[in-house]
Amino acid sequence: MISKLFVKLCEIPWARKALWKFWYQFLAGRFPVESWTFMNYGYQPLDPATPRLELSEADEPDRYSIQLYHRVATEAGSLEGKDVLEVGSGRGGGASYVSRYLKPRTIVGADFSKHATDLANARLARDGLTYIEGDAEKLPFEADSFDVVLNVESSHCYPSRPKFFAEVRRVLRPGGVLSLVDMFLDDELDAMRGQLEGAGLKIESVEDVSTGVVEGLRLDGPHREAEIAKNAPKSLAPVVKSFAGTEGSDVFASLQNGRLKYVLFRATNPTG
Repeated sequence: MISKLFVKLCEIPWARKALWKFWYQFLAGRFPVESWTFMNYGYQPLDPATPRLELSEADEPDRYSIQLYHRVATEAGSLEGKDVLEVGSGRGGGASYVSRYLKPRTIVGADFSKHATDLANARLARDGLTYIEGDAEKLPFEADSFDVVLNVESSHCYPSRPKFFAEVRRVLRPGGVLSLVDMFLDDELDAMRGQLEGAGLKIESVEDVSTGVVEGLRLDGPHREAEIAKNAPKSLAPVVKSFAGTEGSDVFASLQNGRLKYVLFRATNPTG
């Protein structure tokens, strides 16, 4: 009941940002679990010819969440030596993976939850990797600051995607790339092209990756259930399970039956 009310209220643009900010602040403050650094639904490549991603033993428990970040980050091309911004960096695991494995010159994780960025800085910050509190619709950076902007399962929290895309265009250098993945209802998906192009970004590719996300959720289900049982009080477990997209949740069912689509966009900032 609570989760359905939350979703309904999030349909109101002015309420969406406040509700999601409250939720992420609450999670970071209430559950400062050291092992919990990812908050996305994960991904499993379905093509058997896809090479298995090589991970350290320490990163292996987060394989499916990392595989989603790898898919999104590499959609932007090689990140080696580049300046990267992740908008909606959450608890920091994705930016940390990108920094350690994909070798950008710098990466900044920006998130509207100060509790989350404080956690990330305390645990994950390193040379070339920092986390800051920042609003997606008013990014605290100079124009032409980044070669790549990553946005993973975050834009649904924003009151205005067009304002976010205008900010992306502003902070990207000419020829820079936005790689974004998120969940969409059909009408939201139909609007995305116009919103991106209206901000002056050029759409290079659009790919529905829902089946890979559903498979990632299915394979990661036992790990998610175990973490929830260990860390969440019983009174909150149903809400957290719904948020985590475990099998049996509305989110899992909606991705499985196609009501929700999980889509990857690649767009560039034109050079001229």
